[in-house]
Amino acid sequence: MKQTQLTDLLNTLSNKEIQQLKKWIASPFFNKRKDVVQLFEFYLWYQKKNKEAPSKEQVFEHLFPKQLYDDHKVRLAMSFLKKLVEQFLIYQAEQEQKIRQKLTLAKIYRLRKLDKQAKQQLREVEKLLFDKMKQRGADYYEFSYQYHAEKLEHV
Repeated sequence: MKQTQLTDLLNTLSNKEIQQLKKWIASPFFNKRKDVVQLFEFYLWYQKKNKEAPSKEQVFEHLFPKQLYDDHKVRLAMSFLKKLVEQFLIYQAEQEQKIRQKLTLAKIYRLRKLDKQAKQQLREVEKLLFDKMKQRGADYYEFSYQYHAEKLEHV
């Protein structure tokens, strides 16, 4: 597991992100594989000891004791862990996009014919967009367009 895309990615995480990622990986909603949880914990143990990342053989021995080495099993666990970390990072980034979330929720409410809730979300978008978003860059104009398009759907 030395210097892989997975280890490079894991090395960029802050302590807070690691704590949140632990919960994400342990959640059966996102992950049903125990070997992936064990792999993440094993990696954290190595990181805590300030050692370089373990080899694939060491990982296999930890995850599948008393079995003959199978490179495919190790790569599969690493691949699943990398995908979970990527999904977590995407989720974290999306959480910072409050305007996009509220626009999406307004559309969902409109499609479900919940006009009152949809209009409430649009009012919140309007406050965020026009009152609090000071910079008028590409994001502002994209969100403004989406806001107006969604608002027209309610007319």
